[in-house]
Amino acid sequence: MTVAVYGLLGLLALAALPTLVFVVEVLAALPRARRGAAVVDPSLRVAVLVPAHDEEAGIAATLATIRPQLREGDRLVVVADNCSDATADVARAAGADVFERSDDVHRGKSFAIASGVTYLAANEPDIVIVVDADCRVEAGAIDALRAAAVERPAQAAYVMRAPDGAPPSRRLAELMFLVRNVVRPLGLQRLGVPCLLTGAGMAFPWSLIRGAALASGSVVEDLQLAVDLAADGTPPRFCGAARVTSLFPTGEAAAGAQQTRWLWGVTRAMAQAPRLVLAALRHRQPSLIALAAELAVPPLTMLFALWMLAIAGALAVGLVAHEWRPLAGAGLGLGVCVLAIVMAWLRFARDRVPASVLLGAPLYALPAMRAALASLLRRRQEWNRTARD
Repeated sequence: MTVAVYGLLGLLALAALPTLVFVVEVLAALPRARRGAAVVDPSLRVAVLVPAHDEEAGIAATLATIRPQLREGDRLVVVADNCSDATADVARAAGADVFERSDDVHRGKSFAIASGVTYLAANEPDIVIVVDADCRVEAGAIDALRAAAVERPAQAAYVMRAPDGAPPSRRLAELMFLVRNVVRPLGLQRLGVPCLLTGAGMAFPWSLIRGAALASGSVVEDLQLAVDLAADGTPPRFCGAARVTSLFPTGEAAAGAQQTRWLWGVTRAMAQAPRLVLAALRHRQPSLIALAAELAVPPLTMLFALWMLAIAGALAVGLVAHEWRPLAGAGLGLGVCVLAIVMAWLRFARDRVPASVLLGAPLYALPAMRAALASLLRRRQEWNRTARD
């Protein structure tokens, strides 16, 4: 029984440490703060790079949110990557410079971005902003990123919305996405800690991105790039003044496939946290240790699964050994995690996510739990466009 108790204590520690990091981030993000206007240098030339794979149906709407924000000397470049539709033609008609890429071996967003950066080298910009082809760039975002990414990479607030009429599981996913991509990076910013890259709305000084290892082939190429940049001593900063939005797919099969690919990549990226600790020592940047702790926090579905497993183990120990303190500790840990999510919902999402979604979260999260298990067992590398209704 002693072995079981020690194993249970180890499981409790495994769940408690990332929970502590998560709760501290949420608490730091809660206070309201006034935003100061960004100081924009209009002489800085921006290139907005849009990697696209079979996006003819929606790319014109994306480009229409970007073009009005460009200044004289800026560029809008679409990389039509291995497209089998009219993405390139639609993008040209919408006013973009289009680079068409065809490579049956090196497929994926990271290869598309790498090719786009090579294409830009003939007329070097000062800053490169990457926007996914299915996103909408809110007014003022380009200038906010222009100001934020002068010396270091910057990440916009990237939000995914549940479409009208979407099932409660998608509303819950919207909340979890908001917590990961906005609440936690905002908390890190207020604690003086850099953030990770989250995909769309990434901005880079040309001096950094031209030499970065972009063609990683990773499913989470944004996360891998953030780790690489941080390890080199130039971690990204959060730019909450810039907002980029997209829509979740309404189909359960498409959403499940998307989530499984993402979870697969994230769980493997977590293993690189020690690399950031070493970088903190090498570059004498203590904030990278905090970023390593952020990287080591598992997706919330997995974190909750850890707490549920800990509660089950603690209950078994209590029934056999009449020792109930581990069960109380596990219950407290799960309760603190739930409370942090409720506070984040109250502050950032109650206008879009109904309270009923929170009450039914254990039921709605079951598909995400299955996706988390699948992500541990399956390798996902190929860039497949997510089907949208």
